[in-house]
Amino acid sequence: MGASAPMVMDMSLAPVIAQKRAQNFGIAETSAVAYSAANEYTQTDLTEPPAGCETQAVDDDGLSWTVTCRAGVDTQFEQVVTRAFRVMPLQSESLDGGTGANGTGSNRVFAKNPIPQEDFYHSHCYGDDPWGLDWFDRHPNLDQPCRPRVTYTQQAYLDSDPDAWLFDINNWNGWGSHPDY
Repeated sequence: MGASAPMVMDMSLAPVIAQKRAQNFGIAETSAVAYSAANEYTQTDLTEPPAGCETQAVDDDGLSWTVTCRAGVDTQFEQVVTRAFRVMPLQSESLDGGTGANGTGSNRVFAKNPIPQEDFYHSHCYGDDPWGLDWFDRHPNLDQPCRPRVTYTQQAYLDSDPDAWLFDINNWNGWGSHPDY
C-alpha cells in the first residue's frame, strides 16, 4: 500500500480539482456572456466590464469587440473565457450614409450590400435557398443573382420580416416602404 499511496491521493483529489476548475470556468463564462449580451448591437458606449474582465476592439472601426474574463486568477485553477460581439454603427456612421439603399432614410445595416433591382436574373431563388446564397455555386455560368423569395409577390414582401432580410429590398417593385421597416 505504501507505494500506491501517492497515486491514490492523486485519484482522490482529481474530482475536487476538476470541480474547482469547472466552478471558475462557470464564473468567467457567465461574466463574459452577460457582458457581451448586454453590449451586443447597441449604439451607445460599452458598459464597464465586470471585475476580472477586459475588452478589446477587434477591428479599426470599433464595431467588433472581444471580452476576456478570468476567474481563479493566480491559482492553479485559473480559467479564461473570451467571447466576441458586435455593436451597431452610430447613425452618422451608417453603412449606407443614412439614406437607405432605396432612399428611405433608414439606418438599417444588412449582411449583404444592396443589389439594384435591374441586376437580378429573371429566375426566382430555390425554396431551400430563399436568398440565393448558393445560386452561383449551382449556376456558375450566370453572373446575375436570383430573385429572393420575398420579392415574388407584394403579399410575400409585406409578410416578410425586414429584420431577416439579407440586403435592403424596401420599396421593392414600387410596393412602398415595408410597414415594419
